[in-house]
Amino acid sequence: MILLEKIFENLSLEIPKPVREEITVNIRQAILRGDFKTGDRLVETELASVMGVSRTPVREALRMLENEGLVRRAPRGGGVEVVGFSVDDILELYAIREALEVLAAEYSIQNISRDELEKLRDLVENTELLINNEEKPDELYSALNQFNRILLYSTRMPRLIKLISDYHEYLSSLRKFSLSTMERRRTVVREHREIIEAIEERDFQLTESIIRKHLRGALKAFLDGQERFVSSDRIKAEAVSN
Repeated sequence: MILLEKIFENLSLEIPKPVREEITVNIRQAILRGDFKTGDRLVETELASVMGVSRTPVREALRMLENEGLVRRAPRGGGVEVVGFSVDDILELYAIREALEVLAAEYSIQNISRDELEKLRDLVENTELLINNEEKPDELYSALNQFNRILLYSTRMPRLIKLISDYHEYLSSLRKFSLSTMERRRTVVREHREIIEAIEERDFQLTESIIRKHLRGALKAFLDGQERFVSSDRIKAEAVSN
């Protein structure tokens, strides 16, 4: 397991959220990134010390993650251990996200403003420029996140926004797999442009079709990318052992 200080070096608790929620988000993302592996033990006192908080919000955060199934009570010695996500979990998350985003598209078509459409077009143009920037992938991810956020908020449906945002949060840490190839990045940007055009035409059936294709492509890219990363790690391990 990576040192806790390294995992949480960019932690900020200044965002106006309950501390337990911010801690939950950071631990969840560390699990999804693979910083914490299945079976790793998470100790309240160690986490609290690294984050500079009391044990209470850490305990509450671990309880929330236990309810989500990401950690479980350790069989011996107390504390919790990481469970992580299985492939079946990922399949379920993508299926739920697809259903929710198709629903959201109907409300985006009804409520999106001209200003929001312009911002979405600008973002697509920006991401087309960022595709080839291998040195700063975070800029591409940030632009893609902003696209998703504007499109989501155009629904004007607060509860739906919250539900989909939660699934975006779960899946955002998996982008190193789902956007690991140049071909997939180009496909994502092209499909974002197609989504804008379909929404502008107020064509729900076309919008639904593109969104389903987009998310199923993301799932396939994730599964393919994960397999490549696992194979690469296995080859490296064998090279070291030899």
